[in-house]
Amino acid sequence: MYTRVYSSGEEEYPSLVDWLHDHYEEFVQVHAVEVAERFKKSGLFESVELLNMHEEGAGLLEKFFCDYVPNANNTCRAIQTGNMTLQSNVGGYHDYDRLVIAASLQNRTRREIRKPVEISRAARKIVKALEDKGIASSYIPKKCLSTDLWERMLQTEQIHERTYFPEWYERQGGDEGLRQSLEEVTGTKFCTLDVENILQTGMMDPILKNI
Repeated sequence: MYTRVYSSGEEEYPSLVDWLHDHYEEFVQVHAVEVAERFKKSGLFESVELLNMHEEGAGLLEKFFCDYVPNANNTCRAIQTGNMTLQSNVGGYHDYDRLVIAASLQNRTRREIRKPVEISRAARKIVKALEDKGIASSYIPKKCLSTDLWERMLQTEQIHERTYFPEWYERQGGDEGLRQSLEEVTGTKFCTLDVENILQTGMMDPILKNI
């Protein structure tokens, strides 16, 4: 449904980078740590615990149902014996969807592209065309998080993990380990296609005209 809002031009499809710049402070307020703190201070709950989804050993669901939820013995056993089917949401890379939508709205594509399935198909065609032409992703203009926001995110995570999971945090290398981990994923997780630049330069017009 949300894709149709963007493909019709009712709203602009934000990249992760743009969204974080505009909403990071709001995001922090609904972060698990901040929510847990508010629950604790409310006095309405007997116990508020934070589980570390990155902790080695038993999975998060097993720990949750076996160690924290009272009287969930059947669910616990089902998870431990493999009799429960577990499905996880799988994230997707939507940058080329954003490019398709923006290009279609500017009449850069061969025809109007509005339906989600058409957008996904067109995005895959762009990726394949780039691969066929031997164009590496490093040559495509991108926008990355500002240094200020990156440092703010790093400091927030350092405080949260140091405070709530101190032993695990130190085993991962502490402050420096977290900094290195973020640096390693910055180019892939915190950089997105610069759609505006791509369309302004016309660098992908030959590909877009064929989708």
